[in-house]
Amino acid sequence: MAEAVYERERGRTAADQAQPGRWLRRLAAMHDARWDAGHSIRAAITIGLPWVIGFATDHVLSAMWVSFGALMASSAERAGDIRGRLPVVVGATAIGAAGFLAGYLDGLPLAAIVVIMAALGAAAGLLSGFGAILSLGTMQALLTASIAIGISGIAPFWQPALFYLAGLAFYAVLFLIEAAFAGERSRKAIVAGLVSALAELAARRAELLAGGGSGEAVEAARRVATARLDDLGTAMLRAARSRTGRGSAEADHLAAVLAPCDAAFLSIMAAPEAAHLSAAAQRLHAPSEHDAGAPPRDDALFVAIERLAAQLANPSEADERGASRSRADRARSAPLADRLRPSPTAAADAAKLALCLGLAYAVRFVDGAEHWFWVPLTVSLLMKPDLGSVFARAALRIAGTVVGAAIGALILPVMPKTGWVGLPIAVLAALIPWAMQKSYALQAVVLTPLVLILVSALTPGPFNIDYGTQRIIDTAIGGAIVLVFGYFLWPKSSADVLTRLFESAKLQIAAYVVEPTLPDRRRAAYRDLAAIRRRLDPLLAEPPPASDEAASWVPLVAAAERICDHVSVYATSTGASVPSGEARALSALGAYVAATPAARAIIAPPAAGAGSPAFSALHAAVLAELHHMDRLRAETPGLMASS
Repeated sequence: MAEAVYERERGRTAADQAQPGRWLRRLAAMHDARWDAGHSIRAAITIGLPWVIGFATDHVLSAMWVSFGALMASSAERAGDIRGRLPVVVGATAIGAAGFLAGYLDGLPLAAIVVIMAALGAAAGLLSGFGAILSLGTMQALLTASIAIGISGIAPFWQPALFYLAGLAFYAVLFLIEAAFAGERSRKAIVAGLVSALAELAARRAELLAGGGSGEAVEAARRVATARLDDLGTAMLRAARSRTGRGSAEADHLAAVLAPCDAAFLSIMAAPEAAHLSAAAQRLHAPSEHDAGAPPRDDALFVAIERLAAQLANPSEADERGASRSRADRARSAPLADRLRPSPTAAADAAKLALCLGLAYAVRFVDGAEHWFWVPLTVSLLMKPDLGSVFARAALRIAGTVVGAAIGALILPVMPKTGWVGLPIAVLAALIPWAMQKSYALQAVVLTPLVLILVSALTPGPFNIDYGTQRIIDTAIGGAIVLVFGYFLWPKSSADVLTRLFESAKLQIAAYVVEPTLPDRRRAAYRDLAAIRRRLDPLLAEPPPASDEAASWVPLVAAAERICDHVSVYATSTGASVPSGEARALSALGAYVAATPAARAIIAPPAAGAGSPAFSALHAAVLAELHHMDRLRAETPGLMASS
């Protein structure tokens, strides 16, 4: 079995590298996206309504800054628990308002501005590694700084900053109103997403066991299920840290739901019968209905699914009361010095951002166009490796801007410059949350006509498309700076970063092997492997050699994920605790997993001993996967450095 998997994955990697155009298809691929009605309505109201009021009161410029602040707040909002989104939105957008103060640099020589903004770009790049608030906030600050420096007529600069914050406040008020009414729905949506993912996993495993599915489909479904489990665990910990009684009760409820979800996941991974898995999938799709064709009641899968269905139908806080707080209390932060020390990768990314931003501002020496500031603005948007591939963002941004400008050319000539302009602005704003999830290019397609309307509305006379042409040119210049000086001139290998991520994941996997009954261990292992997948996905959309190197890592990560799967299957047979004899053998097996390939080459594998059949199966499967991983490393030069 392991040999067949090895040959199949080696063949798939070779096929990926033999089709040089495959990375282009990945680059242009659209992602799954769901329509978040609340996010879209908030964006439409807070971005569109200020324009209606601005034209009605003859304060169009002030309305534009309010609308711009709401636009940045909406762009900073990410998916997840509704109560966890607002701190990121407020923190990031508030930091962005500080960028307007860079307008006071306008009296300095251009050379001094270039140096100062390059230094600020380096600082922003370093700060981006310390969380989503600083990452999005520093990007917004660089955007507003480029606007303030490029449009000196908006002085005094504290005024647009205040209107920008007013847009944030408007957005936050609507957000809080929705949260007050939709907090319960948000929590139910997280649980519903997890149950749906578990149903999909059961269905895909049923197909595989029946001979009609594929292991890749099961792996993809399992990755979604583990991500949803992690989302629920994160929501539980966030509620546990709340100081309110409501937050404590919510944490207890989520913990009570998480326990049977964990058990259901393990049972689905271990179930040997396709018919039982099909019945489990149907039961999960309709947890309030009993299935007459369900498996026998003593079947472990049936018991786990029924426990989960009962918990969803009649929530109880008794099962896991206090578990959320104990998990939160067990969390340990790294020493302050370690958390403040930037990684070599972050330092290199900051240096690239500083170089590109300095060059973007230096364009002003040769570009006398009124909207030259769009060049540094474009660089600030694109040079964000923590938000995805720099190459992909630049290429998709340019393509999306061209298409968006063409759409703007159709809209602007027929648009009256009155309060009615708020209507198309609101429609475009409502599309942004969905477009952000779907594709970075599609996001640019929607944003470009929106920005063209905003800018053109501030100038005398009818709307025109001249700014669309300027924006295409400036975006192309900024994209070229990013591609040449932020991407092509630098080594493309990501081996060091991937090796560090894989080393961290491997240690988490080893800990899970040693303590297979702890759900926290399992989620941590799958979470670290998911982080590697997130790093690989954008690299697969880059041109060779980056895409080829990323493709060579995929089977290695898949093998590590299968080790976690084998441990999950074993965990279903152990009950609440592992037998003492097997515990010692698991410790030895975990140490072997944590060892480097070089160490495994000179030490003997741990013996299986006289454990249970389930442990013997786990032992054989883990050793086979480790052998498979070592062969991949030996045959793929890019993986030789991996631990």
